[in-house]
This record gives sequence, C-alpha cells and structure tokens, in this order.
Amino acid sequence: MGGHFESEYTILLRSSRRVGKKTFKVTHANLSRLRSELVDQIEILVKGGSAVKQFEDAFEVVASKRHGHVAAVLGTISKLGLPFPQVAA
Repeated sequence: MGGHFESEYTILLRSSRRVGKKTFKVTHANLSRLRSELVDQIEILVKGGSAVKQFEDAFEVVASKRHGHVAAVLGTISKLGLPFPQVAA
C-alpha cells in the first residue's frame, strides 16, 4: 500500500483566528511522532495547566531555614532571653 502515512492518525498543534467572516487555521507543529505521554503533557500546558498535574506533589520540603526579617526577630528574641512565639504547623 503506497502513501506517506506512517501512523493511523495525525496530532497537530493548531490555532485559529477570525478576520471578518473568515476563519484562518494555522498549524504550529505536527506532534504525531512524539510519545503519547509527551503529547498529553503538551496538551495540559496548552490548556493553561502547569507542567506537573499536582504542583504540591512535585516537591517535598525537607528543611526550611529562617532568613531575613524572621531570622533577625528570632535572633533578637533569643538574645533577650524571651520565650519563642508558637508557630502554627
């Protein structure tokens, strides 16, 4: 069977705009040769999502050091011998 189709379907990244009563479609990229996982990630980004589905799950905070004004205030409290304020977890 002849032809230049290597896959069963074509995945295109397209946009459209109206000028008067006419609609113009622009193809930005052919995504057909990319892995399906990558195409899914591009779809999330194009729809306004972030690069990870659950941003909170992408990172784990293992340590957090006080800095700036917080460090200065807590350092002063410590030097004065005052009790540290309770911090909500």
